[in-house]
Amino acid sequence: MIARAKPIVTKFNIFFLIIPGLILTFGKVTAQAQTEFQSLFAHYSQTNQDLDQNEDDKINNVDFSYLLGAPTVTPTPTVTPEPSQTLRGVRTQASSCSDQDEINELLDTLEHAKVNTIYYSVFWLKAYYHSNIMPHHSFDSLAYLVPQAHARGIEVFALITAGKLGWREHSEWNARLNSPEIEDDWLDFRIPAARQFVADVAVEVEQYGIDGILLDYIRWAPAWSNFDCEENAGVITQTVEMVNNSVSIPVTASVFRNRAHSTNAGQLWYNWLNEGIVDYVTPMLYTWRTNNPDGHPDQVSEILAEIAEWNASGLFPDRIIPRLSTWFFRPDPDQAKTVNQVLLEIETCYNAGATSMTLWDDRELSRNPNLVEALRNDGW
Repeated sequence: MIARAKPIVTKFNIFFLIIPGLILTFGKVTAQAQTEFQSLFAHYSQTNQDLDQNEDDKINNVDFSYLLGAPTVTPTPTVTPEPSQTLRGVRTQASSCSDQDEINELLDTLEHAKVNTIYYSVFWLKAYYHSNIMPHHSFDSLAYLVPQAHARGIEVFALITAGKLGWREHSEWNARLNSPEIEDDWLDFRIPAARQFVADVAVEVEQYGIDGILLDYIRWAPAWSNFDCEENAGVITQTVEMVNNSVSIPVTASVFRNRAHSTNAGQLWYNWLNEGIVDYVTPMLYTWRTNNPDGHPDQVSEILAEIAEWNASGLFPDRIIPRLSTWFFRPDPDQAKTVNQVLLEIETCYNAGATSMTLWDDRELSRNPNLVEALRNDGW
């Protein structure tokens, strides 16, 4: 496999290592980019697939000591691993790390797959670390995960589901109060205290020695009628900027994959990059189902159409890192991709100039040892 350079991210400066003689060709990718995939936003704006459907089954041992002012956690000091040449990241569900054995098993799998960065969801319905500002699980997953991952040379970014925070503890922040047509509970970013809450969570998790923050669900709720998401995008930008100003570690965001779709959701991420309030973004480059087990030209053309827009911005590949899925997003989100289909998408991105890659998510890697072996054997 051709060596690829990983961005070395700092708070105020980002640059890439350039490997002498790096040659990026289009290899096996022979399909021409077709017309940009239409109406994707309508199909996945309500991205409930981002949720771990098994979370509700694991809501136990919730600790409400935060109401009494739980003491600040002082985690075991760890040494941050040295950056490698290529960022190979995986989004990790909170439920995958409910105890030490699960964390060890997960890290064994990810290490074998040559993953060097994990985006660990630190909150879903409750915090998976000992929080002073919201209910938390009795087992402090983050305190155990970070040093164990660092010992294996794996960086840990805390994934914060921004749009899903706070509304249970502060019902007045629930966007459904004023917009009952919203199908799910969502944080109303127009409320200053709600925006501050997101920043406060980032401050809490930074003390665990993590390597960065990834903001997920950093957008307006889907199906919000009588509301101009673009006009009110400023408060989303303010939230991102507050997080960036509150921590000293890199900040990134999971975003919709092109300007039109992200603007409709209030995600002005091109501006965020140009203004330096995020270090990089991971656009959700999820593809549609095909019956061909080896992949389909539509997968290739769909990816290349989006990368063409990124290239025109001058921000790819340095600050735009594709986020691929390990299963097809529509029409059946439960259909996992074959190993060859996953590898085709990875190869397409690298041949088009990508220097790093992220996958959603750890569950398919845990279920599919063949995919793990393929990734290990120069799959990425």
